[in-house]
Amino acid sequence: MQKTTLILILFISSIFAVAQRDKPIASSCTKGNCYKFTVELREYSNRIYYDITNNTQDKKDIELFIEDKDGKWWSQGYKNNFPAGEETTFDRFNATSNYVIFYKDAGDKTYRFPSESEVQEKFGKKKYGYGNN
Repeated sequence: MQKTTLILILFISSIFAVAQRDKPIASSCTKGNCYKFTVELREYSNRIYYDITNNTQDKKDIELFIEDKDGKWWSQGYKNNFPAGEETTFDRFNATSNYVIFYKDAGDKTYRFPSESEVQEKFGKKKYGYGNN
């Protein structure tokens, strides 16, 4: 009975994971073409601070990805219900100034944020030559 229940739970979980994966990825902007958000960088002792301002008219859900000096892209986390005109700060040790902001309307379930491996595949410098400041 316990084995059947465990198999059923795993099966249902896999269905939800596949359904989530089929959603389109949220919009994005990168260093140099990010007009919906203002990004100011500050560096102190090998740590870069990314001050992000929402320049849109609406609340947004965002996820910030930052490239480390070794070329690996890392998620710095989410900011949900990010109000228009407000500022938030993320920071990372040993990072470059390269970033990607994925964003969608606050609470929108139509789009998803990508995984770190999807960001690495799309923006990794080995494939596209992006980055390396």
